[in-house]
Formats: sequence, structure tokens, C-alpha cells
Amino acid sequence: MKKKIGGIWISMSIKEKILMKHVERKLHKLQIDLVHFIPGRIRLRSTVWKENKKLVELIILNLKSQALVYDAVFTPDTGSLLITYKASHMTNNKELEEWFQLIEQIYQEEYRA
Repeated sequence: MKKKIGGIWISMSIKEKILMKHVERKLHKLQIDLVHFIPGRIRLRSTVWKENKKLVELIILNLKSQALVYDAVFTPDTGSLLITYKASHMTNNKELEEWFQLIEQIYQEEYRA
């Protein structure tokens, strides 16, 4: 199966497609858009981040503490967060799901409080 993400068609298994739909729904509830996803790179965008530096800093700090994450870089002008990670070491998409749960937890503790 193929899915268009960020203007690019990528091949996805049924399991990956289901996971990405689930992730997109969760992110949408937090006002976060999944802009681009390829193995090793994920770009997220949120207008909320443009106005809440502390929230973004906490997300970046927590993502960078994850074993497979190389870097997380925020671009304030666009509200975009680029996450680069070691795709070759991913055992499955469980790690991605855990990162998005981490972001959701930070929102619950810091943004929605």
C-alpha cells in the first residue's frame, strides 16, 4: 500500500498504515500535524508551539533522551519540529508510538494543566 505524506508517496504495510492513522488522530487532538514521515525523519508542525516555547523545549528535551533519537530541531518561524532517528535500529513502530505518547503526556502535564 502507498500513502501520500507531505506530498510524497511512500510504501506502507497494512500495519504501518493503521499505526500512522492512529498517530495522526492522536496528534490532531493536540493540534499537531504530521507533515512528513520517512524512515529516519519525522516532521511535525503546530501553531501552538510558536506561542509556547517551554512546551517545545520539554518535548525536545524528552525526545533527545530517547535511545534511538539523533536530534530534534525546532523552527520557530514555521512551528515545525524535525525529529531524526536511527531507523535502521527500529525493531518495529512501537518506538514511534512511544514518542508520540511521550508528547501527549507532556501536553497533559504542561500545556493543558
